[in-house]
Amino acid sequence: MHVLPLDKHSASSCTARHKLQRGVAAPAGPCLPQEQRKQQQSRHRCVTLAAVDASKLLVLASTPQEYFPAADLHATCFDHPRDASAALWARFERVWALQINDDLARRGVGNCKLLIAYDPEQAPADIQARAAAAAAVSAQADISSSNGTNGSSSSSSSSSIEYALPATPDYAFPALGYWLSRMVERPVWPGLGASFQDLAGIVGVAQVDSFGDIIPPRTLNASRDGAVGWVKREGFAYISNVAVAPQLRRSGIAQRLMAEAESLAATWGCSKAGLHCNPSNQPAMALYRRLRYKNGPLEAPWMPYLQGRAPDRCYLMLKRIRQQQQQEQQHQQQQHSQQQQQQQQQAGTAAVGTPAAQQC
Repeated sequence: MHVLPLDKHSASSCTARHKLQRGVAAPAGPCLPQEQRKQQQSRHRCVTLAAVDASKLLVLASTPQEYFPAADLHATCFDHPRDASAALWARFERVWALQINDDLARRGVGNCKLLIAYDPEQAPADIQARAAAAAAVSAQADISSSNGTNGSSSSSSSSSIEYALPATPDYAFPALGYWLSRMVERPVWPGLGASFQDLAGIVGVAQVDSFGDIIPPRTLNASRDGAVGWVKREGFAYISNVAVAPQLRRSGIAQRLMAEAESLAATWGCSKAGLHCNPSNQPAMALYRRLRYKNGPLEAPWMPYLQGRAPDRCYLMLKRIRQQQQQEQQHQQQQHSQQQQQQQQQAGTAAVGTPAAQQC
């Protein structure tokens, strides 16, 4: 199991891990014995993932014990800290943000989900069982909705299915990890210290919520609205923290995660989806434009300084999702009706060709 480094001797190995994932030859750490350095470098080189089919991925809503590995994947893709303490802090920051979102959802402010994509060929049996349970619940909900009944009483939450993560590291006092681990909720504890590589088969993550706090508010006009000020825009979903394992980029995983997030937001009643993207990230900009997101307003000049990425300012990109979902449903209904007509025609042709029909 890979545990995030917490002392000066393992800080160099953390830097080596980030450099290896970027394809840069990592120098051996001067504080580690030569044999130990060779073992670490050999282990990191073995972390390679085979090509995956994005259409066959298992995309599931995460459980709290998956928060830390998911945060590790996102931080691996976007953060390159100077030392081990900064790396650990970056991951706990993401876990705290997920906990805040869960608290807002419990208080009825909106909905939120962290989606995790697994490679079905590498995912353990418990993950596959969880995906099967989620598919069964979804199928039961579809049947209930088509029959005009409420199937919520017969469905069970897939998040109740638990599985084994690597052993939680024993953060000893007074290490930084000891204090940080005391600032997270107990359901998160089983996953603390686990990297995304420890969760076999994890290939991508994405977060979606309907809080509407990141979407710029609508400005009220005195002559039109009878008041002045700002009001929150309703019906908006916000997608964030989209990250794919570095070895599997450009394989359609992000596009699959975006489709799942948009579909989930549509079930919440959202008609539009928004996200922030740094214009310097050209691959991401190209992906979102290909998914029909359009550039909105540029964020405030002071926002990058609050988020530690100054001076890059991100565009708010927006897209209508309710209309797209309706079009997809109409297309599916048309295909279904065409298939039924073809089956009826084939059945009629077979009936005409029988000997009994010819005798009549």
